[in-house]
Amino acid sequence: MFENRVADSEGLRLLVASLWLSILVGSIAGLIWPAFFAPLLLVQIVYKSLWLILFVAPLWMRGEPYPVGISVVFVGIVLTYPAILWTAMRV
Repeated sequence: MFENRVADSEGLRLLVASLWLSILVGSIAGLIWPAFFAPLLLVQIVYKSLWLILFVAPLWMRGEPYPVGISVVFVGIVLTYPAILWTAMRV
């Protein structure tokens, strides 16, 4: 994530792991109760879209390496979550 620009530390790993775990828990809760967690799902759609547009797309267009695995997951989320939110808001 930090491409060896930040010193590796146990505290930093725990911080990043905690952040990703909270996003995962929020995502699962949002899939179960989408109307209640709509703001969290919207934040995820926005930040993942921005990351794809501002970071991944330029690398991909220049033919440079980019994190394919997480990019595919983010594209799936950006394409899927709006449908989940739309369905939840219509009920």
